[in-house]
Amino acid sequence: MVAKRPRGPPALAIASASPLAIIGIDWSGARTAGKTIWLADGALLPPIPGEQQERVLRVSSVRCAASLHGGRPERAAAVAAVRDHLVRSAPAWVGLDAPIALPSGLMRAACGEAAAPSTWRAFVDGYRWTEAEEMREWARGVHSNGEPKRECDVTAKAPFAPTNLRLFRQTHTAISLLLAPMLRAGELSVIPPSLGRDASSDEAAAAALRPVRLLETCPASLLKRVGLYGETYKATTTQARAARARILETLCGAGVASGYADDAPRVRLELHDGAAPSGDAHEQLPEPPEPPEQEQPLPPQSQLLRQAIVDDAGGDALDAVLAATITALAVSSGALPQPPEGWSDAFWEEGCIYY
Repeated sequence: MVAKRPRGPPALAIASASPLAIIGIDWSGARTAGKTIWLADGALLPPIPGEQQERVLRVSSVRCAASLHGGRPERAAAVAAVRDHLVRSAPAWVGLDAPIALPSGLMRAACGEAAAPSTWRAFVDGYRWTEAEEMREWARGVHSNGEPKRECDVTAKAPFAPTNLRLFRQTHTAISLLLAPMLRAGELSVIPPSLGRDASSDEAAAAALRPVRLLETCPASLLKRVGLYGETYKATTTQARAARARILETLCGAGVASGYADDAPRVRLELHDGAAPSGDAHEQLPEPPEPPEQEQPLPPQSQLLRQAIVDDAGGDALDAVLAATITALAVSSGALPQPPEGWSDAFWEEGCIYY
């Protein structure tokens, strides 16, 4: 007999009458992270009357962090530019392709008595390592496995643990340079740890959200869920470019089905060249056009945006679009903060992965 998962917290009350700013981020901890952190800016449009089973995510910009205002290739400057961009774009829902926590055992070992009432917040506030290698060496000394996974890493089928050799720099950079300073400044809510176990109602939880609302996303887990995982799309080969094109055409064509309830809306991507929405600019977005009687070619600007995504051999641009798509699926599901696989109390501290 399979044990039932605990009943999750109240679903957040997220208004859908106006467009919601959505930002997907493919993260990097490299020294020149400004070249490999990519952001996809867009808006989740309100439901079209009579089309409640589909929401449109209109992506208007895909770019690397070095091209943001104040951005440079160097890691610290790039992350500072990302932070500034998120604050300028608020209120916004952000999907970050990077771990927002370590396994609870490691975080408790780091915090000691300071872990109450929130181990996660105490760990982030007290994050003491200045170099990623120091954090990884410490973790390997504390845990016999060296690279333990969180519960959400297992349930979402994430490829790597937060301290894995291929991921630990991303984990370190996300926590130390982005999450910690934004949390201290009151700019950020991380879903679900920032909500707290005592969230009594959907309205109260939603009202307590900070301007930037961040979810941990995993593009690989989404591709696995919808049957698009397997073909290599991160390479300079003709086959990899074709794989990126197929994934993007799926997002823009039939869209992606929700991993939540059967009646949760799917999300379809539109590439629409223009300024990313922020603050009151939500109200200035044009109404979605009436669906054409037959398929029409994308306008030239959208073709250029599509080409930029497909041409990026590293797949970072596409991963940023996938992170934005995941965020749109979660926000429109009516179940947030619950992830697709259901709730676990471990998510209060370790976070959960949306896909």
